[in-house]
Amino acid sequence: MISKNDSKPKFSENEVKQHLNEFYNLQGNLSFLPSYLDQNFQLISNNQQFVCKISNLEELSEHLIFQNQMMQHLHDKNNDSFPQIISSIKGDNLTYIISSTGDKYLFRLVTYLSGHVFSKLYPHTTEILTSLGEFIGKLRNYLLDFEPVIEKKYFKWDQEHGIKTISKHKSSIIENDKLRIIEYFQDLFNSEIGESLNNLRDGIIHGDANDNNLILQNPINSDQEVIWGLIDFGDFIYSRQIYDLTITIAYALLGKENPISTIIDIVRGYNSKYEMDETERLLLFPLICMRLCVSVCMSAYHKNLDPENEYIAISEQPAWNVLTKLKDISHKYAYYCIRWACGLNPHPKIDSIISWSQKQDFYPIFGKQLDYEVIDLSIGSLEIPVFVNADNLDDFNQLIIPRIDERKILIGRYSESRLMYLHDTFIHEENDYSTWRVIHLGIDLFTNPNNKVFAPLDGEIVSIFDNKGHLDYGPTIILKHTIDSDNEFYTLYGHLSRDSLNTFSIGTKVEAGTVIGEVGISAENGNWTPHVHVQVILDLLDEKTTFPGVSSFNEREIWKSICPDPNIILKYESIEFIDPQIEAKIIHDMRNQHISSAISISYNNPLHIVRGYMQYLYSQDGRRYLDAVNNVPIVGHSHPSVVEALCKQASLLNTNTRYLQKNLSQYAKQLCSLFPSKLNVAFFVNSGSEANELAIRLAKAFTGNDDFIVIANAYHGNTNQIINLSPYKFDNKGGKGKPDNVHVVSMPYPYRGTFQGNETARQYADEVSQKLDMLKIQRRGIAAFIAESLPGVGGQIIFPKNYLKFVYEKIHKDGGVCIADEVQVGFARMGTHYWGFETQDVIPDIVTLGKPIGNGHPIGAVITTKEIAKAFENEMEFFTTTGGNTISMAVGKAVLDVIKEEQLQNNAKDVGRYLLNGLQEIQSSSNIIGEVRGWGLFIGIEIVKTKESKNPSSEFCYYIVEQMREKGILLSVDGPDHNVIKIKPPLVFSRENADELISKLKLILTHTYLKSSKLNNSTI
Repeated sequence: MISKNDSKPKFSENEVKQHLNEFYNLQGNLSFLPSYLDQNFQLISNNQQFVCKISNLEELSEHLIFQNQMMQHLHDKNNDSFPQIISSIKGDNLTYIISSTGDKYLFRLVTYLSGHVFSKLYPHTTEILTSLGEFIGKLRNYLLDFEPVIEKKYFKWDQEHGIKTISKHKSSIIENDKLRIIEYFQDLFNSEIGESLNNLRDGIIHGDANDNNLILQNPINSDQEVIWGLIDFGDFIYSRQIYDLTITIAYALLGKENPISTIIDIVRGYNSKYEMDETERLLLFPLICMRLCVSVCMSAYHKNLDPENEYIAISEQPAWNVLTKLKDISHKYAYYCIRWACGLNPHPKIDSIISWSQKQDFYPIFGKQLDYEVIDLSIGSLEIPVFVNADNLDDFNQLIIPRIDERKILIGRYSESRLMYLHDTFIHEENDYSTWRVIHLGIDLFTNPNNKVFAPLDGEIVSIFDNKGHLDYGPTIILKHTIDSDNEFYTLYGHLSRDSLNTFSIGTKVEAGTVIGEVGISAENGNWTPHVHVQVILDLLDEKTTFPGVSSFNEREIWKSICPDPNIILKYESIEFIDPQIEAKIIHDMRNQHISSAISISYNNPLHIVRGYMQYLYSQDGRRYLDAVNNVPIVGHSHPSVVEALCKQASLLNTNTRYLQKNLSQYAKQLCSLFPSKLNVAFFVNSGSEANELAIRLAKAFTGNDDFIVIANAYHGNTNQIINLSPYKFDNKGGKGKPDNVHVVSMPYPYRGTFQGNETARQYADEVSQKLDMLKIQRRGIAAFIAESLPGVGGQIIFPKNYLKFVYEKIHKDGGVCIADEVQVGFARMGTHYWGFETQDVIPDIVTLGKPIGNGHPIGAVITTKEIAKAFENEMEFFTTTGGNTISMAVGKAVLDVIKEEQLQNNAKDVGRYLLNGLQEIQSSSNIIGEVRGWGLFIGIEIVKTKESKNPSSEFCYYIVEQMREKGILLSVDGPDHNVIKIKPPLVFSRENADELISKLKLILTHTYLKSSKLNNSTI
């Protein structure tokens, strides 16, 4: 027998070119394509692409003829997805060529499928994986009427022989830990597969739809239908239909953190195009594991034979990583997941067991029905006033214990998405992000310790165990209940007393009404508030002493089928919890009906945020998002000190400025003390828009003029007058252009502006001079120049040094006033300075404040000089009903106090520099990040098509922001070209937060969609 190395062809490029010219009359550029046994070349000729394939000496012509027939059959079904056979000049699909040694090799030509090889495609999103499953389902349909007459033969990669192949080659694996993994799966195959293979449907299969043979042909982030391609038909065989799916999934799992979610996505797509039967659903998971075991065993075997061949071990270590994860997944749980992906109840018996329970009466779990209240423990619960998770068990006790007594219990609901579980103990890894297991799978009955717990129905004790870990079940008893020969289920009782473990032994039969234990104290029940956790379980999944009591949101429907609502036995009324997904849809539909679409909503898939705390936001489905964009809660969402100040004052008095009130005077003094001494008079309103509106009135009253100079793309608010001073609004969709009294100068934009570079301040300031000269010619005077100290909506711009200084000098010389809009950047965000205008070494005449001034509470303010305020006093009375109210003043003072006490200005300086440096490091290696600019925790990332062109790319920018959202980091888009990622987090943002943002951005920049060059198929 010829060795594989000796049978592999070794033709030179020149020889191949000669044969291509001789047999196909084709000339062009050749490039080598890697292959395990054969020799392949890519040919580019007259803008057409082909693959030249030279088979190894052991390849039979009959087999290649069948390959060609199959390839042509599939191409006829779908010419986008499969190569086409190219006939030679003589009309042959196969030709012999002779090597220099006299050996005859089979030679053929097929069309080349361009696109992204699945193994090099990143990331594998749910949409891509589902579409992949659909493609394999279509492949199955395409092959149903392909019936060549072929002899069924032994093929080592055929999963029909997987158990034998593993047994034969596992001796090549020398590491004991890896060998134990193989032996674990061998036991699973022997117990779960066995003769069941004979019940699987037969047919012709491709046999090697792995990650290097699957090609995504159209753009990754387009709205077009995804088009997949498939190459390499050398392993086609008559075998079990399901094997193409098992092979595809096995290789798709490589590199995945959560294999189950990948299986679900692909199966959902496959089943939508080719319906699986129950045997296939039952065997799919073991067969996936078998394929991976065969792969690692064969890799080990061939590596011993040919240590220098890198292609052999291309997927060996990733396959071991996946097998390690799959070993920890119950094959029964995987089966339920597969059923759910096929649109079925995950557990096939759930309907019959629920139906049975509805006809039964059950014994009260505490011996009699007690009064009860339902407590809302969800993430968005108003009954939990502060952020209470499993780190704050004392606070949790205070929520519960005062509300229970001998006659009344508190009920914690089933399927509730709980705040308590936002804790490292309950962390759960998805493929692209981390989340928590927050969905409660039982019902909690909070009551006094030592209360007796009764069996609600007849059963047999199958587990008695003390799960002693912190936040675990503590003492736990599990009963099995047999309905008939086909139906049984279990009930679990957790957080019992230690004495409860000494009453019965495993195997004991108990009748309904039997005392099975007592409610435990915190010291022995996992440190929880005293209660009993009741859970109904249809399958213990081979667990012996415990069972998951919570699940992740994404897998909740599977777990809810395995663990139905315990209320089918407890029978309390009105305790159902609304599914967060349903609730979000109801809210979205209601919003669409009653809220104008002019009020936009963020992200393609809007977030249902129900709680915020410090730099984090929490959605009802249990995900935590790092808020890197919300500059309004400057000291952190729901900061306890701010909340306390608001609540205390609200409980005492809320009134207006027409009464003497300490809060107003004290806060005005404290706020003004943070400004240069000449800025010492404060007005209070309700928003930044109102503040800018008032500032314009002040400027007019002081100067007697009505002309204003503004900067291009600036935004100052949403009132009529302020929109007229905001080019971002009046020059864009729905805008009516600028009024005659508004004069626009260029945005001082060092990166892509009219004048580029950091030494351009005078050039940009000269535009202001030109506008002032024009006003003089027209015998009109300037009222004010208004500008954000650092423009936000304009693109997170850092002005050239001294720009505002030059402009302010010109405005003052002509009798105008200078307004600094600090609504976005004020209150210590700069780090080095408390106010943005200080970075330009200027003192404005009027400063406007909003957004962060109240940490989310609606406050606005105007700070100005006594002279300007005096001029306004000669006008009509100024009064705003709620501006300066007692609650707002208490909140504003609390914000200032927190910034000082927690040294948040220093934090902005330190973390801002750290984050800016980290982002600039990324910029140096990315061709689509044109510039990273910022000051303190005010940062912009400008996204371009290429650094060389500087052309803005809103597509890339929005893509990055959406992908960061998927990974749990909230950002937003700004700039006139919608190509600047803005970063303006609460000032409690930490270096650890910065590291998380940087690492996830780095990862997203590796996405195939963002790469400039197309990834073509690399193996045939």
